[in-house]
Amino acid sequence: MSKGGHPSWQEIAAVGVSVGNVCLMVVGAFYRRTASGGRTISLWRIKSGYVAVCLGLCSQLFYCVMLAVWSYGWVPLNPGSNSVIHLEEKLSNVGGVLSMATFWTACFGTGLRRWAGIWVAVTTFVLWSMVGLGVALSKLFR
Repeated sequence: MSKGGHPSWQEIAAVGVSVGNVCLMVVGAFYRRTASGGRTISLWRIKSGYVAVCLGLCSQLFYCVMLAVWSYGWVPLNPGSNSVIHLEEKLSNVGGVLSMATFWTACFGTGLRRWAGIWVAVTTFVLWSMVGLGVALSKLFR
């Protein structure tokens, strides 16, 4: 990631995916669907869809904050310590767990919330995996 002037294409792609995912989660949260064909949807499946949307939104917003902190260098660096690497490692683990929880709860949801939750879980997990890979490689080559 670039630390100055112009953003790289990777930063632009990550921000674009993040903004799209946040918009998708907001639409999923406010989407109202009536059961068609006389079908009734169980209450726990509806609640599971809302939980998936909430977890997906938390994971994606958490990634956006982490991206901003990392891109703009808002975390003070201490020379000779690995506190920033340790923080990034723990935060990427938390983000990955949020993404996996989003995926599993979305599988039990219905309709738009289900598919939006699965999409956001997978894309956010890929983003968190790239952060984790970057942290692992920076630990390896220090």
